[in-house]
Amino acid sequence: MSLSKTIEPAKCYQSSSCKILIDINRRHPIRLKKKRVKHKKTTAEKEEAKTKCKTERNTYLVARNAAADLLHAEAAKLHQQFGGHTIQWYKEDILQTACLKGEKRGVLRWNAFLHHEAKKANESK
Repeated sequence: MSLSKTIEPAKCYQSSSCKILIDINRRHPIRLKKKRVKHKKTTAEKEEAKTKCKTERNTYLVARNAAADLLHAEAAKLHQQFGGHTIQWYKEDILQTACLKGEKRGVLRWNAFLHHEAKKANESK
Protein backbone atom coordinates (compact mmCIF):
# COMPACT_ATOMS: atom_id res chain seq x y z
CA MET A 1 0.00 0.00 0.00
CA SER A 2 1.51 3.32 -1.00
CA LEU A 3 1.86 6.26 1.33
CA SER A 4 -0.21 8.58 -0.85
CA LYS A 5 -3.29 6.38 -0.48
CA THR A 6 -3.19 6.36 3.30
CA ILE A 7 -2.93 10.15 3.75
CA GLU A 8 -5.51 12.60 2.52
CA PRO A 9 -4.29 14.49 -0.58
CA ALA A 10 -4.22 17.95 1.08
CA LYS A 11 -2.59 16.91 4.36
CA CYS A 12 0.71 15.35 5.37
CA TYR A 13 3.05 15.05 8.34
CA GLN A 14 5.64 17.79 8.80
CA SER A 15 8.46 15.30 9.44
CA SER A 16 8.88 11.69 10.41
CA SER A 17 9.65 12.57 14.03
CA CYS A 18 6.86 15.15 14.36
CA LYS A 19 3.46 13.52 14.21
CA ILE A 20 1.50 16.75 13.83
CA LEU A 21 -0.74 16.74 10.81
CA ILE A 22 -0.51 19.97 8.81
CA ASP A 23 -2.54 21.25 5.88
CA ILE A 24 -0.48 21.61 2.69
CA ASN A 25 -2.79 24.21 1.17
CA ARG A 26 -2.29 26.66 4.05
CA ARG A 27 0.43 29.31 3.68
CA HIS A 28 1.44 29.06 7.34
CA PRO A 29 0.83 26.15 9.67
CA ILE A 30 -1.56 26.88 12.51
CA ARG A 31 0.79 25.61 15.20
CA LEU A 32 3.41 28.27 14.34
CA LYS A 33 1.09 31.18 14.97
CA LYS A 34 1.80 32.91 18.24
CA LYS A 35 -0.99 34.37 20.23
CA ARG A 36 -0.25 37.95 21.15
CA VAL A 37 -1.78 39.10 24.38
CA LYS A 38 -2.12 42.86 24.53
CA HIS A 39 -2.72 44.58 27.80
CA LYS A 40 -5.70 46.84 27.35
CA LYS A 41 -5.28 50.13 29.12
CA THR A 42 -8.05 51.54 31.21
CA THR A 43 -9.34 55.03 30.59
CA ALA A 44 -7.47 56.28 33.66
CA GLU A 45 -4.17 54.86 32.34
CA LYS A 46 -4.83 56.41 28.93
CA GLU A 47 -5.49 59.82 30.47
CA GLU A 48 -2.38 59.54 32.62
CA ALA A 49 -0.21 58.69 29.59
CA LYS A 50 -1.78 61.55 27.62
CA THR A 51 -1.08 64.14 30.34
CA LYS A 52 2.48 62.84 30.79
CA CYS A 53 3.14 63.15 27.06
CA LYS A 54 1.66 66.65 27.00
CA THR A 55 3.78 67.86 29.94
CA GLU A 56 6.96 66.39 28.44
CA ARG A 57 6.22 68.08 25.12
CA ASN A 58 5.63 71.43 26.83
CA THR A 59 8.84 71.23 28.88
CA TYR A 60 10.79 70.32 25.73
CA LEU A 61 9.30 73.27 23.83
CA VAL A 62 10.23 75.64 26.66
CA ALA A 63 13.80 74.32 26.76
CA ARG A 64 14.10 74.48 22.96
CA ASN A 65 12.85 78.06 22.88
CA ALA A 66 15.33 79.02 25.60
CA ALA A 67 18.17 77.49 23.59
CA ALA A 68 16.99 79.28 20.44
CA ASP A 69 16.87 82.60 22.30
CA LEU A 70 20.39 82.01 23.63
CA LEU A 71 21.62 81.18 20.12
CA HIS A 72 20.01 84.32 18.72
CA ALA A 73 21.57 86.43 21.47
CA GLU A 74 25.05 85.03 20.75
CA ALA A 75 24.61 85.55 17.00
CA ALA A 76 23.49 89.15 17.59
CA LYS A 77 26.55 89.71 19.81
CA LEU A 78 28.86 88.40 17.06
CA HIS A 79 27.06 90.52 14.46
CA GLN A 80 27.51 93.62 16.60
CA GLN A 81 31.17 92.85 17.30
CA PHE A 82 32.32 91.85 13.81
CA GLY A 83 29.57 92.94 11.39
CA GLY A 84 29.83 92.10 7.72
CA HIS A 85 27.29 89.28 7.88
CA THR A 86 23.68 88.92 8.94
CA ILE A 87 22.55 87.45 12.25
CA GLN A 88 21.21 84.43 10.36
CA TRP A 89 24.68 83.82 8.88
CA TYR A 90 26.23 83.85 12.37
CA LYS A 91 23.55 81.44 13.64
CA GLU A 92 24.30 78.97 10.86
CA ASP A 93 28.04 79.39 11.40
CA ILE A 94 27.66 78.58 15.11
CA LEU A 95 25.64 75.48 14.26
CA GLN A 96 28.20 74.32 11.66
CA THR A 97 31.26 74.44 13.95
CA ALA A 98 30.99 70.72 14.74
CA CYS A 99 31.26 69.86 11.04
CA LEU A 100 34.06 72.35 10.45
CA LYS A 101 36.17 70.91 13.29
CA GLY A 102 36.01 67.39 11.82
CA GLU A 103 39.09 65.64 10.48
CA LYS A 104 40.01 66.21 6.87
CA ARG A 105 40.18 63.12 4.72
CA GLY A 106 43.41 62.14 3.01
CA VAL A 107 44.03 61.95 -0.72
CA LEU A 108 43.18 58.64 -2.35
CA ARG A 109 45.83 57.01 -4.53
CA TRP A 110 43.42 56.73 -7.44
CA ASN A 111 42.59 60.42 -7.36
CA ALA A 112 46.31 61.29 -7.15
CA PHE A 113 46.97 59.05 -10.17
CA LEU A 114 44.15 60.69 -12.15
CA HIS A 115 45.45 64.14 -11.25
CA HIS A 116 48.94 63.19 -12.39
CA GLU A 117 47.66 61.70 -15.68
CA ALA A 118 45.45 64.71 -16.39
CA LYS A 119 48.41 67.01 -15.74
CA LYS A 120 50.54 65.00 -18.22
CA ALA A 121 47.79 65.11 -20.85
CA ASN A 122 47.38 68.87 -20.44
CA GLU A 123 51.13 69.50 -20.69
CA SER A 124 51.44 67.46 -23.88
CA LYS A 125 48.81 69.57 -25.68
